[in-house]
Amino acid sequence: MDVSKMKEILENEYGICDAEELYKAMSRSAGIDIGMFTMPLTIADAGYAAEEVVA
Repeated sequence: MDVSKMKEILENEYGICDAEELYKAMSRSAGIDIGMFTMPLTIADAGYAAEEVVA
């Protein structure tokens, strides 16, 4: 996806027409918690022995 396509989506789907509106919308956002994508679910899934894991 290129910049022009992203601008079109922002305008059509969210009513964001310029950088100022985008910054305002982003500042209202609570953010995204990506922790579940960056940490293993269990020690076994990560391939570590229990004594190697630091809590």
